Order: sequence, then structure tokens, then C-alpha cells
Amino acid sequence: MKRVAPSLAALIGSRICHDLVSPIGAISNGLELLSLANNGTTTPELELVRESCDHANARLKYFRIAFGLAQPGQEMPARELAEILADLSTGSRVTVEWSGPEVVSRGEAQMAFLAAMCLESAMPRGGKTTITVSGDALTVSCAGPALRTRAGFWSALTDDSEGELSPAEVQFALLREVANAQERRIEIAQETERLTLTLL
Repeated sequence: MKRVAPSLAALIGSRICHDLVSPIGAISNGLELLSLANNGTTTPELELVRESCDHANARLKYFRIAFGLAQPGQEMPARELAEILADLSTGSRVTVEWSGPEVVSRGEAQMAFLAAMCLESAMPRGGKTTITVSGDALTVSCAGPALRTRAGFWSALTDDSEGELSPAEVQFALLREVANAQERRIEIAQETERLTLTLL
């Protein structure tokens, strides 16, 4: 697998997310106008569109952090990160919770979100992911039934394998690249119904 510089991948991710914000925001505004035109009432069809729009907004916010550009010294409030994760978990089989200091670096948040995406792929039947920032350690663990802990792409996190990954697995390669750029080591611990990624 040919590697792409994290900065280039981040610029591409930021551009895509930026270009999608306006049309999704326009859809949200259109739904509000339709609701006002109907005296505040809605229909099941409009409610379905609203839920889809809210989910798209949540995914965009998440992707901007996971795949966007993280400038050196840039920080993010933990409350904002927790809100993004809560919105993303609404109606999902996978819930994600944040635990840590009030402020973390954007780079730390990026690694956390990428790690959570990696773990999501291990939970075909849903489950819970917990992100914990403590000192210099970032721990992201998931618990759930029938975890896919033997998939070959987990090796992409810890070795220099040049194997091919599908688009659905790009977070594995990107997490390794971002961690290497920040001189962080990734450790994987597997149990029957728990999988933990630790970045040291």
C-alpha cells in the first residue's frame, strides 16, 4: 500500500468536509422553513429526512476531526468532543463516550477518533466504545458481542505491512501514519468481548 503524507490526506479530508457543510446546512434550513409553513407540524417523511440530515451533520463534524488538518498547538475542549460523539451515537448500535481533561490537543482528538473508527469495524453487532485520555496515554476500548478481533487489517496498526486496505479500512493506515508522525506507539490488547487500543 503506497503511503500518503498525513498532511496531504488531512488537506483532502478538510476540503471535502468543508464543501459538504453548506449543502447539508441548506437542507436543515429548508426543513425548518417547511415546518414553519405547516404551523410547526411535521410528517413522518420530513422527520425521516431531518434525522438523516442530523446524522450527516454529526458524521461531518466527526470526519473533520478524524481526517482534517490538525495544526501544531491547536487544542479542543473535551465538552465539544463529547457532544460530537453523543450526536454520532444517537440512533446508532455503537455508542462512544469521552473521558479526559477539559482540553486536549487536536492531534490527540484526531488519533482518538481514528481509533474509535477502527474499533467500530470490530463491532458488527454493536457495542460501546470508551475514549480515555490520561497523562501521556490515550486508551480507546470497545466492548460488545462477537467482536471481529482476528481480521488481518489490525496488523496495519503495528507493522509496516504494505498490504492493501479497502476504503472502509483507510482509518487503520491513517491512524498508524498520524501516530508515527507524533512519535506514538500503538498497542493492541484483545479479549473475548473487549478490544483495546493504547497509544503511548
